[in-house]
Amino acid sequence: MLIDPTPPSEKNFKSHSKITKKYGVKAAGLAFLPPAWRLDFTALSIEVHKSWRNRADLGSNSEIKKLRSWLELRSFEAVILRSSGSSETLQDRGKFRSRILKSGWNFLNLINELGKLYEDASTVDGEADLGIVVQKYVKADYAGHLSNEHRVSPTINQWSYELELPQWAPSKGINSKFTTSPDPTIPLKCGSQIPHQPLRSVGHFLVGEFAERCHLEWLVHESTLFLMQIDFEWPQLDIGLDPKKDLKLKAPADLNLEAANDIRPYTIGSRTKWPKLKNLSDFDFEDDGIQPPRIYPLEPMRVVSAIRNKKELDKLVTEMKALTGNRLVVRTDCIKDNTGKFNLPRTDTIGAEDAIRWCSRTISQFEKQGVEREKFIFLFHAFLPAKASAWAYAKPGNPVVIVDALWGLPDGMQVLSVDTYEVNVTQNKVVQTKTTFKPSFLIEVDGGKWDYRSIKSLSGRGQVLTKGDKIEIATRTSKIAKKLNEDAQIMWFCDIPLDYKVGRNLPWFRSREILDPSPRQDVQYKPFRVSNPSDLQKVPTEKVTLQLSPEADLIRDNTFLESVIFVAKERSLPVQLEGSILGHAYYRLNQENIPVVLKNAPKYYRKRNAQVFGKLVRDKIPANIAEGGETVREAKLAKGDMQVGLAGKLLEELDEFLRAHTDDDIAAELADILEVVKGLAHCSGHSWSKIVRLAKEKALKRGGFNEGKVLVETALPHRDSPIERQEHVRLFDLGRVESKDNTVEIPPSTLVSTSKGPGVIFSFQGDPSRYRASIKEGKLVLTRLDTKVVEVDEKQQELF
Repeated sequence: MLIDPTPPSEKNFKSHSKITKKYGVKAAGLAFLPPAWRLDFTALSIEVHKSWRNRADLGSNSEIKKLRSWLELRSFEAVILRSSGSSETLQDRGKFRSRILKSGWNFLNLINELGKLYEDASTVDGEADLGIVVQKYVKADYAGHLSNEHRVSPTINQWSYELELPQWAPSKGINSKFTTSPDPTIPLKCGSQIPHQPLRSVGHFLVGEFAERCHLEWLVHESTLFLMQIDFEWPQLDIGLDPKKDLKLKAPADLNLEAANDIRPYTIGSRTKWPKLKNLSDFDFEDDGIQPPRIYPLEPMRVVSAIRNKKELDKLVTEMKALTGNRLVVRTDCIKDNTGKFNLPRTDTIGAEDAIRWCSRTISQFEKQGVEREKFIFLFHAFLPAKASAWAYAKPGNPVVIVDALWGLPDGMQVLSVDTYEVNVTQNKVVQTKTTFKPSFLIEVDGGKWDYRSIKSLSGRGQVLTKGDKIEIATRTSKIAKKLNEDAQIMWFCDIPLDYKVGRNLPWFRSREILDPSPRQDVQYKPFRVSNPSDLQKVPTEKVTLQLSPEADLIRDNTFLESVIFVAKERSLPVQLEGSILGHAYYRLNQENIPVVLKNAPKYYRKRNAQVFGKLVRDKIPANIAEGGETVREAKLAKGDMQVGLAGKLLEELDEFLRAHTDDDIAAELADILEVVKGLAHCSGHSWSKIVRLAKEKALKRGGFNEGKVLVETALPHRDSPIERQEHVRLFDLGRVESKDNTVEIPPSTLVSTSKGPGVIFSFQGDPSRYRASIKEGKLVLTRLDTKVVEVDEKQQELF
């Protein structure tokens, strides 16, 4: 029996495994924690479980007798028995049950409850070896979780904590880097509130103490924080796949595209009534060097004939094998009104014989739905060995394209976490990347079935697409949108082996659904996982968030999706979706006005490198900027504000003229000034020819401004008045700054001159501060300077 263990000196996988092998994972985790931070516990070894399996009497077991003595020394009012499996991982948390013995319990009760724990475990996993943690039980004032696992945190110092008691609350983030660790020899005091800061400090301690990330369960009892369980993210136990290394895909073998047969691939652009084939004409396969997919139409009547005639069946099987290497996927298309156009029936990867049998069953299903044979068709192709898939969305005239991507098959993007990239195709640049943790993906497994597979924790945050693939997919999608002059929302197969001969990235399907990029709803209610129809029968009566996580064979099941929608609408429940907002599942939820919680969506959409101008510009400037690849927001100045607006623009251009240095710059700024004056004439209702004519008339009568003549002053003549002549004056001699009470008057020429100088310095009467006024980049800038030294007389000094 494990009694009052102290943490091992080396806290690593080896020392953890040593305890786990004998007492289970929970016991090993508790043994790693400071004794002052945990409730008293002991642990029964796996040998006790083995003896129970052999139908031995638990009461006579030597460890059980030691347990009785240990408990008698402590006199716990209540005790909890916690299953501690020897092979539990982070993903298995909650797999086995616990049992609580409350006030009034006795040791016979404990032995009975222990037997029930073993029985429960045998029904869950008959092969599991169980240790048992026996621990003091206290009522929790608060309880919850704390984790920095890869799935919740991009860095080891970022943690997420979640409240389970007294009532569930959404997770909150904390950063443990810039705090200190608590003293591990002293209990964790936290007052009567949620232990936000103590958890942050505990996180700092755990990062310093353990090399691996972890998941912690905690509770607060009478103002003390206790750590109840810690599970580590050991890489040695990570059984997932690394998609970049472990996916060894290649084109189907035994392809014989030259074999004589009656089945021909659809020719892109040829006349057809089938929407999925028409879709292919929307793409860019007409461009040089871009290879189209090989999709083979198969009429239902030929399937029916083959089923009835063995010779025809053998011929059809032979042809399909030659064209696909006997690894094919069969899809359907339908033009029957009132029949869904999304997630129509399709196979996983199957052989030719199974494909024909599947087609036969599907014909019967369509006919039961009242769909005539001429209203649907089968489309088959060799399995596409793509490592990844993507949805891309482009708008004509908008250089920014959204690309969502995930490893594996495209259907997975409807319900599994994806990466999101924003690509500026004009600049040929990825301007934003949101890389989420991707715990699983949909791939072809043994036997051709399409199923989920876990991704290694260390690989889950890796980027799905290379930079080149992101730019290629975005650029081609943008060109398609421009070609169609419509929004283009396109599904892609990505990173296809070149020996398949359809290019590295292949556009496959175009959706007509409309993207809604608005911010999503935050989590308000505790998630309830819905994976199959039976889960919908178990939805709690209280408010929850339906977490849509369908089993792999239900991803395309419209009946299941509509059932989820029905429950969500009937109960006014939000639905949490981890998949792409470009996928069909999100579109249907949004179409039904169901609040959608997107787990990985930003709360707002950030503008990258945004610059706010808010000024008048030449008429073609916004269009020129947009052509350069930037998103432009423009407006028109109200007609009644044009004169004042252009007058302000004139000041701005004058400032730029005064700051110009080279002859070319000076000439360019004069051209801008001239254009502003032309604009003033236009908005004032005067033709430019009229303004030029009046200017010439005034020049003849009054002269121009070429000689720099200054009118200093005028007065009535007197016979004794001397004639004053001053050949040259400086600008600052002409206009004096005058301060009267709370008013300062600055002549225009003096103010404009500040564009090249330090500015005009002034003060107000009775105000000890000084101020500077200047024009900088067309704006009036007022700056408060130092405080003046106030001269005081002797009487004032005496007062102080």
